[in-house]
Amino acid sequence: MCLSPGKTFPTLDPRTGEVIARVAEGDSEDIDRAVAAARRAFDEGPWPRMTAYVRAHSTRRSMLAHADDSPH
Repeated sequence: MCLSPGKTFPTLDPRTGEVIARVAEGDSEDIDRAVAAARRAFDEGPWPRMTAYVRAHSTRRSMLAHADDSPH
């Protein structure tokens, strides 16, 4: 999935107000495509067939894997 080209907006560090990243700005068509892709992934992917325990474990692993990705 690709966002419409061009526009971005700043993401600010709430402590300092400093710009820490520029994020692609999507339009309504981008949102519609993202929602459709998420719906397909949910309907056709493994997530709805997983137990709550397996989903929680998967989410926690992903969260921990990316815990150091944000600037402190």
